[in-house]
Amino acid sequence: APLMETDPKAQYAFEALKLDQIEFYSEVELNYDEDGQALSLDDSYLDLGKFGRLESEAKIGGIPRAAFENPNERTLSSIAFTGNLVGASLNFQDFGGTKRVLAAAAAEQKVSASDLQEALLLQMPLLLQQLDRPAFAQDVRDKVGEFLKNPSKILVELGLKSPVAMLQIAGAASESPGALVDLLQPVLEVRRSRRPEIYGLSCLKVN
Repeated sequence: APLMETDPKAQYAFEALKLDQIEFYSEVELNYDEDGQALSLDDSYLDLGKFGRLESEAKIGGIPRAAFENPNERTLSSIAFTGNLVGASLNFQDFGGTKRVLAAAAAEQKVSASDLQEALLLQMPLLLQQLDRPAFAQDVRDKVGEFLKNPSKILVELGLKSPVAMLQIAGAASESPGALVDLLQPVLEVRRSRRPEIYGLSCLKVN
């Protein structure tokens, strides 16, 4: 039997979000450049139908071919010492899911969707306070507010000017969240978007 017929929580969620089914499509493409010893995650996405579409790209350098030909604890652990992050991006295209989630959450709390949206934005500085980066926190709040006001596409991209060693990233993460922001320089951007018409299936490709 369908999940929504056997699970009361799932049925409630479907009714609250005004959905009768969930569409799901995904594609993952990995490419290895032996000359540059780099592994790339290219044009990969997770399509959630009426909710939205999540797309990602990333590139990690300093990965020897031995990590693929003879994967073991030694070769894989060596990536932590030789690997470096060249770049990464993540973006979400909204197809109606954001407003559905806000409306459902607002109805449950017996407030309007606009009031809930404003409350979320007011809480955001507190959530980002531990970063100790006021300018970055304000930019995040502004971009998220712009997105919630008119959901379309929100992009997060690392503003790296040169590759960053994995050990350096681990060190910054252990030091403080703010140090990680300084190192990776994440940038948020809100764009207008149109829904793509082509869906793919899961796949893996290594050259």
